[in-house]
Amino acid sequence: MSGGQSITAEPPAVRAPPAAAGGRNWRGYLVALGFLAPALILLGVWIVYPTVKTIIRSFYDRDGSDFVWFGNYRAIFESDVIVTAIKNNRSGSRSCRRS
Repeated sequence: MSGGQSITAEPPAVRAPPAAAGGRNWRGYLVALGFLAPALILLGVWIVYPTVKTIIRSFYDRDGSDFVWFGNYRAIFESDVIVTAIKNNRSGSRSCRRS
């Protein structure tokens, strides 16, 4: 082999593609958005919307016609059965931490 050429086959050096205008790669953002959009839509439809709707609905009476503010919560926490259940739960969780 004369002429100073190498025997190994090396690929030619390839330059990096030029940066997009402004230094931003919008195509990369669009690809990421394409993958995230279905998950975000399903999350909104099946998790976020029902949660918000339930919280709003909890401020209305049983029929949903009268806005009662915190009346439903007051009725829950004034009930002896619920207060006892909360106390039992709290004492049960304390006993679990000791062991």
